[in-house]
Parts: sequence; structure tokens; C-alpha cells
Amino acid sequence: AERFGMSARIDRHVIDRSLRWLESDPRASRFHFNINLSASTLADADFASFLSRRLKGSSVDPAQICLEITETSAVRDLDHARQLIAQFKAMGVRFALDDFGTGFCSFAYLRDLDVDVFKIDGSFVRDVDSNELSLAIVKSIVEIARVLGKRTVAESVEDARLSPILQQLGVDAVQGFAFHRPEPLRLLLASAA
Repeated sequence: AERFGMSARIDRHVIDRSLRWLESDPRASRFHFNINLSASTLADADFASFLSRRLKGSSVDPAQICLEITETSAVRDLDHARQLIAQFKAMGVRFALDDFGTGFCSFAYLRDLDVDVFKIDGSFVRDVDSNELSLAIVKSIVEIARVLGKRTVAESVEDARLSPILQQLGVDAVQGFAFHRPEPLRLLLASAA
């Protein structure tokens, strides 16, 4: 989609569908949606006004939406990312820094990005039980997040044995196939009923 210039359109479609579902289903108030944004959406000058209009015309609590951008796209244009995050947070939307740790950037920029969640990249999480460097990186990310008052999510947890290790390190939540595979929303809701 990125290659063919469709990502920004797809991102808007996902936001529209998510908000429509949250508006229409009585069970929706207990759900939160994390929506990944592409680099082209971040560069789209009209995206913030689109999101603002869409949220104002909706009955959905903006805090139910968490937008995710990758660390590499955020640091590519730090000033722009900072401004966008501030705009979105002013709307009440939460923000996550996805694939955190893959940019191998200085942690100094973290003071300037007011995100709510650091999603620790799976490349460090997968072998946290057998690789000292991965363990040290995850520990340091968790500690930095704690000092900044942010939450952490370990991505790509494909082995449930890692969960107690990550919990001991102070990771707030885990995400991955060890706990649930992707499925259509209607099936998820049917199984939860």
C-alpha cells in the first residue's frame, strides 16, 4: 500500500470503520482500538483536521483510540512528529511509539515525544530469555518508560514462557500469538459473549 501511495487512504478507512463500529455496538465502551499509522499519513497535512472532524462528529470517547507510529518514522522528522502527537493528544487520543528500540537512536528524543506507550520491538522480546543484550535492552526501555511515567508493551510474544520474564522485568502488557491470533472482530465478540 505504501509503495502505491494508498497507505494514507487505508489509514483513514481504518479510522472510519473503527469509529463507526465503536459508535454502533453497545459493547463498544469497554474496547480500545490501536491503529497503526503509515509514514505517508504522518506526512499528510490534512490528516489532523480529518481526525479532528471525525472525532467531533462521533460519540466515541477519543481515549478509546490509540494511534501508533513507528520509532523510525517519528525520528525521521522529530519536530513534525512532536507537533502531530501534541495535536492528537489535545483531541484526547492516546499515542504509542511502535517497534521501539529498532531505530537505535539516542534516547534523548524521548523527552520531546509525549507518547503514552512504548511498544518494545519483537526482535528484542523473542530472545529475552536467552540473549543478554536483548534482556539488557528490554530492561533499559522499561526503566526509561517508568521514569517518564509511560506504559510498555512487549510485541511479538510467540512463546507464553516469556510472559513471566517480561512481567518480572516490569513490562506492563504483552502482545502476540502466544495469547491470541488475529481474527475478525465479529468472531472475537461472539467468543467473548
